[in-house]
Amino acid sequence: MDSSQTVQNRLSSVILKLGVAASCLFGIFSHHLSWSGGFMNSIFKAFTIQSNLWISVICLTFFGFELRGQGQRKIPQGLQLLKFMFTSSILLTWSVFAVLLSPTMTTAYLLSQSNLFLHNLTPVLALLDYLNFDSDSQVGAKQLPFSLVMPLFYTIFFCVAYACTGKLPVQYFFLDYKKYGWFRITKKGIGVIYWIGFLSLGLLGISAAMLKLKTLHPKKPLIISLLSAALMLGISGCLAWISAILQKKAKQKPAASV
Repeated sequence: MDSSQTVQNRLSSVILKLGVAASCLFGIFSHHLSWSGGFMNSIFKAFTIQSNLWISVICLTFFGFELRGQGQRKIPQGLQLLKFMFTSSILLTWSVFAVLLSPTMTTAYLLSQSNLFLHNLTPVLALLDYLNFDSDSQVGAKQLPFSLVMPLFYTIFFCVAYACTGKLPVQYFFLDYKKYGWFRITKKGIGVIYWIGFLSLGLLGISAAMLKLKTLHPKKPLIISLLSAALMLGISGCLAWISAILQKKAKQKPAASV
C-alpha cells in the first residue's frame, strides 16, 4: 500500500483498529461480569489480558497517526516493530489457548463472550489489520527474535509473582515450576524450561508465518484475509468442539467402585 490511503482504505483501517480495541474492552468487561474464580481469576495478571491491551494500545496509536496525517501514513519504524511484536503476542494468546488450555476449560467458558472476544476476535482482527494496513512496515526476518521479548518479560513477571505469593497468578500449568520443576521429565509432565522452549519455537513460527502471509497478501488480499480468519476460527472451533465432547464423555463415565 502507498503511504497515502483512499477513503475506503482509511475507513477499513479505522474499523479494524477500533474493532481490536472494542473486542478487548468487551472481552474484559464480559469476563469481569460473568466469571469469578477459576481461570483468569486475577484477570489483569493473565497474558491473555495483557496481550489484548498491548495490541489495543498500539492499534489506537496507529489510528491517531492516521487521523493526524489525514490519510498520509508517517509511522516510525520503531512503532512498526512494536506492532509486529504485539501482533505476534496476541496470536500466541490465540494459539496457546486453542491448543493447550481449551481442553482444560468448561464448555460454558468456551462458549462465553469472554472467550469469543479475548481469545478469538481480537487476534483475528489484529492479524487482518497487520496484513491489510502495515505494508509500509520494514520488519523482516532479522527482527523475528523481537517477537519473544514480551512473552519472556511476562514469564519473568509470572515466575517472580509465583515465588512471592506461593500461588499461580493464573492457571497456566506449563509455568508451574513448583509442581513440574524446571528441567524434570516425569509421568506428571515436563519441566517449565521445556515448555518455554517449545512455546518460543512456536512463537517464532507464528511470526515467520505472519511475514510470509504479508508477502502473499498483495497478490490476493481478499482471499488471504478470509482464509487466515477462517483458519484461525476453524481451529478454535474444532478444538473447542473436541474438548466439549471429551468433557461430556468424562462426565458420563461411571465412577470406579471402591
